[in-house]
Amino acid sequence: MKRYLITTKDVSGFTESDATKLADSKNSALDLLSLISNNNDDELISVIEVDVYSAQATLLEPFLNKKFKLDLREKQ
Repeated sequence: MKRYLITTKDVSGFTESDATKLADSKNSALDLLSLISNNNDDELISVIEVDVYSAQATLLEPFLNKKFKLDLREKQ
C-alpha cells in the first residue's frame, strides 16, 4: 500500500506556511498536483511516495510522459 505526501508553500504573500496533503493513490496524487499547478498561489516543494508495508520513502518529481500526461518518477 502506497501513500503520497505532497508538500506545497503558499507564495501569495498572505501567509508563509507550508501545507502537506495526503493522497491514497497515484491518481489522487496526480489530481492534487494538477490543482497545484493551476493555482498560482501554491509552489510545489516535494512529492514523497511512502510504502506503508516496507516503510520506505521515495522522493518523486512530476513530469509529462510520452502522451503529454502528468506523471510521477523518481527524482534524480
